[in-house]
Amino acid sequence: MTTVKPFMRSRHALATLVVLTAIVGLVLWLAPSGWFAASGKLRPLGVPAHAGFAEKSQPAHWVDCVYKGASSQHNSYHCRVYTEVGGGRVAEGTYLLRQYRWDAAQQAPVFERAPLPSCLSYLLDGPGPVKCLSYESFDGVGIFLSGEQVLIPHGMIDYPLPDGHGRKQRYQQGEPLGDAQTY
Repeated sequence: MTTVKPFMRSRHALATLVVLTAIVGLVLWLAPSGWFAASGKLRPLGVPAHAGFAEKSQPAHWVDCVYKGASSQHNSYHCRVYTEVGGGRVAEGTYLLRQYRWDAAQQAPVFERAPLPSCLSYLLDGPGPVKCLSYESFDGVGIFLSGEQVLIPHGMIDYPLPDGHGRKQRYQQGEPLGDAQTY
């Protein structure tokens, strides 16, 4: 029968404790840093911690919007849309919050100015990150939210590609103006 010296047993126990402590510390460090979203998806590097996950579009996207302010006609946000995997930026620019409904007679969506969501009342004095909008999908133009709301593009929207090229398109309340500019 072989015997293990007491100091060898304690060194093994100490090494196991150090490894377990490191794993627990890593999990505790990553969770509040925003790497894991409420959806349980791993947040890619470069995607802000307060970005929401729009999982109803295929592929899914991460959306990060900052409230810019309200005027008599606009409830505007600066938004960035990222790919689900890798976190590459696919769209960036100013978007307006609108209610939408389907007009059966015109066979087209109708967009109406939406009030400031009550969860954003703390932003009435100025810009800030938006953490309470429930992003559902991004169709390449609009950012759809729960509750029949949509963020429609307004102004110049940048659609970058990973190779440094891309296109820019100017919009007027969701409608494209002219041809897109490639770069």
